[in-house]
Amino acid sequence: MAEFEINKGVGRTVEFKGLKAQYLFLFAGGLLAVFILVVMLYLCGIS
Repeated sequence: MAEFEINKGVGRTVEFKGLKAQYLFLFAGGLLAVFILVVMLYLCGIS
């Protein structure tokens, strides 16, 4: 019968290289906002 290790990360907050989940969401939101801003400025013809 196969034995499986219990995942010790269940229920913990998301973490990536030391950054907690709330900062990851802020970082991702900031990148998305900058991308949208650049696209809008490009479509308006601003160099």
